[in-house]
Amino acid sequence: MARRVLLSAAMLALAATAVGFRSSGNGGGPTGASVGATLDKVWTTYSSQLLGLCVGAVDGRVVLTRCYGKNAPGSSVKPDVHSLFRIESVSKTFAATLLALRVQQHKVALSDPARHYVPLLGGQPLFPPSLTLLDLADHFSGLPKYSPDAQSIDEFLLKTGKCLSKASCRNDVPGGSYFYSNWAVSVLGDVLGLHDGFADGPVGPWEKDNEHAVTHPLGMNDTRSGLEWLLTDPAGYVLHRAVSGKESSNADPYGNPGGGLYSSPHDMLLWLRYSMGFHGTAGLLAAHHLLYEDTANQRPIGGGRSIGLVWNVLPATGGPCISKDGDGQGFHASVIFVQGQRRGVFLLVNDDPTTSYRKMATDLLNSLPAKAGTAPPVCPTAAG
Repeated sequence: MARRVLLSAAMLALAATAVGFRSSGNGGGPTGASVGATLDKVWTTYSSQLLGLCVGAVDGRVVLTRCYGKNAPGSSVKPDVHSLFRIESVSKTFAATLLALRVQQHKVALSDPARHYVPLLGGQPLFPPSLTLLDLADHFSGLPKYSPDAQSIDEFLLKTGKCLSKASCRNDVPGGSYFYSNWAVSVLGDVLGLHDGFADGPVGPWEKDNEHAVTHPLGMNDTRSGLEWLLTDPAGYVLHRAVSGKESSNADPYGNPGGGLYSSPHDMLLWLRYSMGFHGTAGLLAAHHLLYEDTANQRPIGGGRSIGLVWNVLPATGGPCISKDGDGQGFHASVIFVQGQRRGVFLLVNDDPTTSYRKMATDLLNSLPAKAGTAPPVCPTAAG
């Protein structure tokens, strides 16, 4: 009982902090004007901490994106719907979607040993049979956080197998405990790409597979790694890239599933709508339920939080709330929404604000106008 009372108090406190963004609707529900005013208040509240900001929302029938500030230090140009922001670990949600799609198509199973998809030259015998594709997707692999540099996919997978075979390198045995790992999700994406027949090259096999199966079918043509932008359209990359001056390197093709994608507000609005189950091809929508709705794919990871295929699942009033954040040098991204409801937001920044970008995104979600006479859901601020 005490725990329930404390949780309720925390939710009430969070609701109180969010009220400052809220703008009243027309008395019947959210409107473009009321949602737009709520988005504007994020910028007016935090503009002193930010270089540039793009936000988007799905609120009832309203779907809206707005950008503010500067596209780069010293520039007078503000970002727009096709400005490219590095989305860091939100990239993991694309690898998770590729996995869900292949499971739905009966091409792989979540319980399959990962070693089944590793070529012999990639150290297949070094991968323990107990390591499953689900372990890689929900951070129960035992792999450290950061992936190693490699000159080929075989070298990348061989280094992975050697780490998995040594207790001095692993954090735990596969399936033993939760440990957040960019390396694990990168392995997941790359072995899926190999299994789907995409060869190694200037970009890794996952990136080609992701474009073919996920981003292009969704109309997300801005969403690629910095490396692929430089290889395919360097002029477009220079023209559209939001700059912070602190971004991470673009030179790790095999680590891109874990955090290497750039995307635009245009594409992130499409991704938000797909992630909420409201946009996509028949095949992608059929696979959607595996991401965070299927409780058989979830594991508890502490603090009342669970993890599905990459996504955080948080209990909340009117929830559950589903979220994924991307945390990098000079770029931060957040996607958060309420499961089963038309209520969600994304946030992109090209700066390191002193206020948590997770808090900004969560407060924005909680502040969206609601239908008259209804209590809006209140989501807690997540981590990871």
